[in-house]
Amino acid sequence: SPEVMKSLSENFCKAMDQCKQELNLPDEVIKDLYN
Repeated sequence: SPEVMKSLSENFCKAMDQCKQELNLPDEVIKDLYN
């Protein structure tokens, strides 16, 4: 269902933000992952 996908992507974004902060990744690295 769309709601499941929405919560999954929200959780994924939260996890990515935490990883970014812990590893001090620049946003460019994140953009590379998405492309």
